[in-house]
Amino acid sequence: MGAEEVRPELPGLGKVSDTWSPPAADNYPSKLLVHTRDENGEGGNVPQQVPSGHAAGKRINLNSASVTSVLALYPNQSPQKIARILFPTPSLLKRIRQKFILSKDLFNREEPSAHRIQLAYQSGRWSTHEGSNVRPSELFLKMFSDVLLCLDRDRLSGFVSPSLIATCGVMPLTILSTISDIMRHYYECVVQAKHEVLVSTFYFWKSEAQLTFSRALFELSKRVEARQQKGKVVIKFIYNHRKWKQIYKNRIYLKPDGPEWKRLGLPDTKDIPNLELEVINFHKGLLGTSHSKVLIVDRNIALLNSNNIQGRPFLEMMTHLEGPIVDSFYDMFLMSWGNRMNPPLPLLTRRPSSQPRQYRFGSNNAFLRNIHVVQYTQDARATAPREVKNDVSVGADRHPDGILNSVITTVCTDPEEERRESRDQHNPEPSGIRFPRVKRGMKDLTDALNVGTIRPVDANVPVDHVTSDFKSHFIHEEHAEFPIVMVNRPPHGLPGNNDIWVPQNAAWIAGFKYAQKKVFIQTPNLNSYAAVKMCIETARRGVSVILYLGLGFNDDRQFFQGGTNQQVVIKMYKTLKNFNCQHNLRVFWYTAKDQIRPIPQYIGSRNCHIKFMVIDDSVGIIGSGNHDTQSWFHSQETNVMIDSAQIVRDWMKGVISNQNTGLYGRVDTDGIWRDAEGHVANYDDGLKRSKHQTLRALQELKNLCVS
Repeated sequence: MGAEEVRPELPGLGKVSDTWSPPAADNYPSKLLVHTRDENGEGGNVPQQVPSGHAAGKRINLNSASVTSVLALYPNQSPQKIARILFPTPSLLKRIRQKFILSKDLFNREEPSAHRIQLAYQSGRWSTHEGSNVRPSELFLKMFSDVLLCLDRDRLSGFVSPSLIATCGVMPLTILSTISDIMRHYYECVVQAKHEVLVSTFYFWKSEAQLTFSRALFELSKRVEARQQKGKVVIKFIYNHRKWKQIYKNRIYLKPDGPEWKRLGLPDTKDIPNLELEVINFHKGLLGTSHSKVLIVDRNIALLNSNNIQGRPFLEMMTHLEGPIVDSFYDMFLMSWGNRMNPPLPLLTRRPSSQPRQYRFGSNNAFLRNIHVVQYTQDARATAPREVKNDVSVGADRHPDGILNSVITTVCTDPEEERRESRDQHNPEPSGIRFPRVKRGMKDLTDALNVGTIRPVDANVPVDHVTSDFKSHFIHEEHAEFPIVMVNRPPHGLPGNNDIWVPQNAAWIAGFKYAQKKVFIQTPNLNSYAAVKMCIETARRGVSVILYLGLGFNDDRQFFQGGTNQQVVIKMYKTLKNFNCQHNLRVFWYTAKDQIRPIPQYIGSRNCHIKFMVIDDSVGIIGSGNHDTQSWFHSQETNVMIDSAQIVRDWMKGVISNQNTGLYGRVDTDGIWRDAEGHVANYDDGLKRSKHQTLRALQELKNLCVS
C-alpha cells in the first residue's frame, strides 16, 4: 500500500480490517451502518445504503461496490446481509409492474434499440487493457441487453453483483468426457492451491469421484506441510441435501467429523491438519436446489462443469476459465455461502483480477501440464515435429490413456453433415491393420464409458466404426480475452414459480429470439413451458432448432415438472405440423459413442448430462442449468455466456464427435425414434412403471420428512 493511501473508516465501525488494501476497480460506500443478524443469529455492522451499480434504463456502473469489495472491508460480516443492504429487494408494487413489462420485452421479438445495445456495450469490462476498443458481437450485445432488463427489476436476480456480471477472460481447457476425467482435473487444480479452495456441487456421494476429491485434500495438506507454509489453506465446501429445517434456515453448517460429515465421506480433520475445511448444506425449501457446480482455486482459476461429485455413467462437460471472470465466480460463491465465514478467506482483500495479465496455454499453464494429452503432444513435438496427416488415428492408440485422450480428426459442426460423413466412414477401404486397431480403441472407449454404470454394456457399433475422433480434453489454442457474461439464477423454493425474469432465462430466450440460422441445445431434459414455447416459435420462423436430449432422463416421479422429454417432443412436432414447419425442428436422443441406438436413462448404462447451448455458431452458453422446469424456475444455477467463435467451434467439434447422437439418435417427425428396421425405442414413459414411480416419489417425500 502506498504511503499516501489511507484506509477508509465507516461511521459506526471504526477502522476496517488491518489486511485491507484498496482494490483498483471498486468505490466503497461511506454511508451509515446498521446492526443486523444473519439466518444463524450472527450479528455485525453492515453498510445501510450504498451505490447500487445499476439503475433502470442506465448502464452498469463498473466501479460500484460489490459484495466481495465490501466483505473485504469487513471480513467478519455475513455476505448474505451485505448483499441485502447493497441491493435491497424492490417494493412489491415495483416488482409486479416490472414483471409485466419484462414479460412483454423478453418474449417480444422486437430488436433492441441502438441505445439499448450501446448501454449493453458500456455495461461490461470487455478487456483488462486500458483504452482497449474490444466490442462484442452484435448478437452477444443483443442478448446481454435482454439480460440487463432483469436487473431493472431486481439487481440480485443474477446472483452476482451487477458490476461483475459482464467481464472477460480466457478458456485454456474444455473437458468433454466422463466424470472421472473431470475429477482428475479437479485433483490437479486443488493440489496446487496456495491459499484457498472454494467448491460448490449439488450431489456429493461416496464414489470414485468423491474419493478423488478427498485424495486431493490429503495431498494438498501434505504439500502445505512440505513447503512449511505458515498459514493453513482454507477450504469452503457447499453441497445440497434437503432437510425440513431448511424451509426456515437454508444454510446448515456441518459439524466437523460428525455423523453427516462421515456419511459424505469427507476426510477426518486430523488427516488434513494443514487445511481449514468448512462445509455447509445449502437448500432453499422446498424446491430451491443449490445446483451450481463450481471450483475456484486461489482466485486464479474457475472450473465450471455439468457434473456433480458422484459416480454416474454420464458424458459431462467442464470448462477451465481464467481472468476477471474468476472474480465474478468468487462473488457468486460468497452469495451462495451467505453465512459468516470462519475463518475468513485469505484472498478476500486481494486486488481484483481486472489488471492486465499474461495468460498461459497448453504446457505453459501449470494447471494443464499434467494432462496426459498435453504431455503426449509435447513428446510428439520433440520426437516428430511433423506427423503424417493420415496417421492421426494411430497416435490415439499409442496414447498412455487410450482412446479418451486421442487427437481429434476433422469433424463438422452440423449434425446432418456429420451423419452423412460418418456413414461413409463405416465402409472404409480394406486395410490389414485398421480393424484390429479400431477394435482395441473401441474396447478402451467402452471400458471408460462403463465406469460408474449400473449395468455395463458392450459396444454394438460396427467393427470398423471410427473412434479416433473421440477427444476428452480440448487444449484450446492460444487466444485473447473474449467477452463473458455470467447468466445465473437464484434459488426459488416455493412450487408454482414461473419467473422468466432472471439472467439465465433471459439469455436463453434471447438466444432463441435473435438467432438467424441455428439454435443447438444439448441438455438431459427439456420440459419448461418457456423452452418449449421458444423452440416452437423459433422453428416456425424458419430457424433450425437442433436438440440433443436424453431418452427417459426425466420421468413422471419428478415433482412439479412439465412432462417427460418424449411427451414434449411429440407435442412440439404435432404443433409444428399445423404450420408445416416440422422440418425446422431436429430432435435426437443421446446415443453413446460405442452404441447404435439410444439407451433409456433408467437402465443406467449410457447417459449424457451436458448443459450446452450455441446460437448461430458464435455465442455459447454453458453451465449447470438444464432446460427443465426445475432449472428454469427453481434451482440456483451458474452459467456463462461467451462471445468466441473459436471456443464455440471447438465445443461443437467435441459435442458432435464424442457421441453417436447425430448418427443414430434422430427421431422422426412424429416424435418417435425408430431404428433402421423400424423398431421403436423403449421410451419408458411411465405407463408401465407408474406404480413403481409413485412408490419412489412417496419414498423421496418420506426421506425429506425424516431428514
